[in-house]
Amino acid sequence: MKICEEFVSIQGEGKYTGVPSYFVRTSGCSLRCRWGDTVCDTYYTSWSIEKENIYDFNIELCEKSILSNKDLKHIVITGGEPTLWFKDLIQIWNYFKNKGMTITIETNGVTSLDRNLFIHHLEGYNSKLLFSISPKLKSSYPDKDKFPEEYKLHSQNNEYILDNIKFYLCKYQTDELQFKFVIDNVDDIKEVQNIQKECNIPSNLIWLMPQGIDKETLNAKEKWIIKECIFNGFNFSDRLHIKVFGNLRKV
Repeated sequence: MKICEEFVSIQGEGKYTGVPSYFVRTSGCSLRCRWGDTVCDTYYTSWSIEKENIYDFNIELCEKSILSNKDLKHIVITGGEPTLWFKDLIQIWNYFKNKGMTITIETNGVTSLDRNLFIHHLEGYNSKLLFSISPKLKSSYPDKDKFPEEYKLHSQNNEYILDNIKFYLCKYQTDELQFKFVIDNVDDIKEVQNIQKECNIPSNLIWLMPQGIDKETLNAKEKWIIKECIFNGFNFSDRLHIKVFGNLRKV
């Protein structure tokens, strides 16, 4: 598995917000997200891959780093897009399955991984597996005229996202899933509602998170997004790491 960085921080998003975590960031992505003038916050794993900083993931070194941090029990495999390295994800699960870890795999949902790949390893162990699926809405698409190649890649890869959401809901238990939507504008809310209806996603599995890479932008959006969460029965996800540290690497 090719990665560009590893670090210890707090999980800043979703149901494990605030939990001390060991992050493994994979390199490479199947999408090219862009919101207006804002490129993906991990552009160095997608739009502009830093090939000189890519290295092979080492499970043993990862475990040593985790053990050096007292009671650290949460591993976040993020990207980029981790499911591009699905065989390695299974190997990581096999390695940590009996160590009482919670492993979150953050994915855009473009690639669906069958629970049967993990199922015979899930039973009888204390470790937990969470797929944090973040389907990308229309507001994330790059401008078709300015970025024709990126738009083509993004739109083609995201074409079957509804089928993949249904797949995850069919194959996984509810406590193994969360659906995290990046919200940039009011139209995004309507799109989430349509996706929920089409895929029959339980409201308590949906998290709405403001789009932004600075505290001011996040603060400006979060109030009305929280109101939408209350109205629809969704969860609100902050971007706590950005508010605390800023949009920096390894935080």
